[in-house]
Amino acid sequence: MPEEINEILLKFEGGGSFPVQYDTNYLGNTYYIRYRDGFLTIEQNDSIDIFEQQLASEVDGVWTLEETNVYLMLVSKAIIDNTLSTLKLPTIEEAPLHEYYRRGLWPNYVVLDCEKEHKHDDSCPHKTIPAKELDEELANSINKFNIAYRKRNSKR
Repeated sequence: MPEEINEILLKFEGGGSFPVQYDTNYLGNTYYIRYRDGFLTIEQNDSIDIFEQQLASEVDGVWTLEETNVYLMLVSKAIIDNTLSTLKLPTIEEAPLHEYYRRGLWPNYVVLDCEKEHKHDDSCPHKTIPAKELDEELANSINKFNIAYRKRNSKR
């Protein structure tokens, strides 16, 4: 990933699906990004939505690892440049054609890093791995699950 791209990505917390939810802070403002029912919304400082765009059908609420990178990169850039009012995001169908369509820093996965043979619990060591550092097999499995879930819900 080019260095320029890393510089425009804000630090996010969150993830998940149905809905996808992320929080970030920038210049004293808190932003809540949510993707649910095919709509991406952004809320600033716990107020009403300051951005809304439909990205997919109304039953969608999951992103692949690469889609996550596209949307968080573009939202980061718009927050930093103060251009949320003119932000136009690619649809889910258009996202694979975007230059940011690759695994990035989010979502993060917490994995067990304990070599002892015992019953594991919260006291065992663990590590956090960003999406871009996942091995291909695991990344492909996560994406297959998300795409299958999207397809299953689109038939309802």
